[in-house]
Amino acid sequence: MKIKFSILIIVITAVILTGVAVPVLRQASNISLSLSLQELEYAAKNHATYLHGREGVYFNVLQSLAGIMSDESVPAQERHDRLDDMLRSTLNSPNNFVRIYIIWKPNASDGMDVRFIGRPGSTYTGQYAMNWDKDTGKIVSTQNLNLKETTSYIACPNAHKDQADHPVLLKKLRL
Repeated sequence: MKIKFSILIIVITAVILTGVAVPVLRQASNISLSLSLQELEYAAKNHATYLHGREGVYFNVLQSLAGIMSDESVPAQERHDRLDDMLRSTLNSPNNFVRIYIIWKPNASDGMDVRFIGRPGSTYTGQYAMNWDKDTGKIVSTQNLNLKETTSYIACPNAHKDQADHPVLLKKLRL
């Protein structure tokens, strides 16, 4: 009888402890999960704010360049060289640009595309489509290979809105 009574008390105690412990542990787990999610959301918002500010600097530089490039007081025959100088200088700036390119609509920069056929950074029609990069650590110029995609963007209704291309995996820089 003593043993039965002891086993009964142990079973009742175990049931009561389990009945109390499970909800308390579940509540503690939910609180911990909720706090972890709040911390992750806070960290994500802070990182997004940082990235938004960082990208804002790049867009400001590009918008400033666009404003300067729209200056028509530069003689037409010098515009391609001046544009090249500005893009090259931007890569040399402390803004951490690795690649910068520009594509003008046909005859939009100076109305003399035919004169620039065969010039580095020009298409087979002479259209200005320059690409400057320092992928290898050395600044080099090439014709822009995004011509078709960019030209279709220029012609679309969103042409006057900022656009950021998706990141492209490049080889490690050899500086």
